[in-house]
Amino acid sequence: METRIDVLAKPKKNFLKFPDRHSVYWLDNMPSQRAATTSVLTPRLSELSQFKALNTKYSEDRRSPIWTVSAAALKSTATKRLEELAQPKALSQEWEPQRFVYSVVSEAVKSAVPSPRILQLARPKRRYPPVARESLIWSPEQGISIVTEAACSAVATPRLQDLATAKQVHALFLPEKPTAWPVPESAMKVVASDRVHMLAKPKVQKGIFEGYDPYLVTETAKQAQASPRVLELSMPLPRKVRHKKI
Repeated sequence: METRIDVLAKPKKNFLKFPDRHSVYWLDNMPSQRAATTSVLTPRLSELSQFKALNTKYSEDRRSPIWTVSAAALKSTATKRLEELAQPKALSQEWEPQRFVYSVVSEAVKSAVPSPRILQLARPKRRYPPVARESLIWSPEQGISIVTEAACSAVATPRLQDLATAKQVHALFLPEKPTAWPVPESAMKVVASDRVHMLAKPKVQKGIFEGYDPYLVTETAKQAQASPRVLELSMPLPRKVRHKKI
């Protein structure tokens, strides 16, 4: 019995090998000898397939692309102007060559001896705790500056005390109002009147399809009288009219 592996091992059939195989478009009739798949070369395609013709002025005895220098050009002498133009462009007077990456230390600098002031400035800054600063003693060698005894026992003048006083707050100054306002007991127990209830109701907006007329003017608005200020503002601005010269 033929197994599944034997079926899969068989090569795929070439259905194009048999010309009598009917197509789904041919139905019951066989195609004619000149089928639709036969390519026919049109006159336009034949014209386009022709190679490009050479130009009528083309000559096959053209010179080589390497030009030969004539004997007169080899014996020619350059003028002063050509020699001047042939010179390379000179560098600017302010141009400086590229500096070397590593700086060269001279022998004089290597044998220099620092002064006492430079040695004093070269020392790292010392950090002392706040408690120990009061017990420090002035030492010119260490360069530590402290408050002297006279400065510690000095008494400030009235002017210094006046300047040291903090700036007073203005008498009309009001502090920032707190965000949360306390509600008094009387406001919690108040009862709203009928007028407040009427004003608290939202205004009802009706649509046009519900009977709302946007062009309706109320009777109160018809009987209103404009104030003198409104009448003054409603007047048009006076325009400057230039009379023509006769």
